[in-house]
Amino acid sequence: MTEDSIRQLLATFYSPDFGLQNAIDLVGPVADRSRKGFCVLAPQDSSITYSHLELLDGPPPGEPFFSGWVLRFRDPVPIDLAPLESRYGRPREMPRLHPDQPVPLQFLVPAGAGFEGAFILNVEQQAPASQRLLSQLVLQRYPRNR
Repeated sequence: MTEDSIRQLLATFYSPDFGLQNAIDLVGPVADRSRKGFCVLAPQDSSITYSHLELLDGPPPGEPFFSGWVLRFRDPVPIDLAPLESRYGRPREMPRLHPDQPVPLQFLVPAGAGFEGAFILNVEQQAPASQRLLSQLVLQRYPRNR
């Protein structure tokens, strides 16, 4: 995955038109759906080492709501934070369990035309602040009527 494809994903994930099949088409087929609320994908892109989708049960007979997506990268992806900060505002640094772990930066996404939510970039500490190295992306979205 590249910085451009990550930006494209951020631009489309919060749209009501983006669903489970879009995620499967981008990453790969379902590998495990045995755990309630999770759907693990088998990444076809060698730059992705792990991916799972998070699902919330909807009222019967509705489909589960696609609420989250986690992507881990084999090699950290260089990403410029300046365009993200200009669009979403400054991120909030989330707590870490250990000081040597990647830094989780949370950006809030206003509802706008789609879902509201947040995304978290886990970035390596040793990179310059403007050009961070992304090791994991966590996308979260919520229905407006929650």
